[in-house]
Amino acid sequence: MGKDPIRIGGTLSSLARAWGMESPAETARIFSAWDQIVGPEVAARCRPSSLKGGVLKVRTDSAVWASEFRYLSADVIRRINKELGKEIVREVKPWVKAGVGENRAMPQRSSRVQPPTSRGSAQMAREAAEVARSIKDPQLAEALTRALLASKISQGGGA
Repeated sequence: MGKDPIRIGGTLSSLARAWGMESPAETARIFSAWDQIVGPEVAARCRPSSLKGGVLKVRTDSAVWASEFRYLSADVIRRINKELGKEIVREVKPWVKAGVGENRAMPQRSSRVQPPTSRGSAQMAREAAEVARSIKDPQLAEALTRALLASKISQGGGA
């Protein structure tokens, strides 16, 4: 007994919206194209963490980089919206990741989503990975998984 095929776009959108994401496809595109949008030096120090209401939150590894990113924000917004082909991001809000010292690069992304530390976030990771599994482009699948997890965690639903 087989399952009827389902439309992945609708499923992804429904799951992402249930988790509080407004623009899941756009968020995934921003996460996957981040290095090209901001360049390798900035990407090594600043990472997108969530997108909600046109506000992109960006995690930085120091107060200095948060300040620098604020200075670059107008250009970054322009580049993101150009990449997306429409105005999605209106504002960026950099924040400093606690516990990371000055002048140290942020850890590079691994090719796999890092395992969460709590039972609830482990379940979220499994659900996000399951949704992304059907996406053929591995970078887009990873970006969507990270975007879903970041959105849920930033809303207090994770670790």
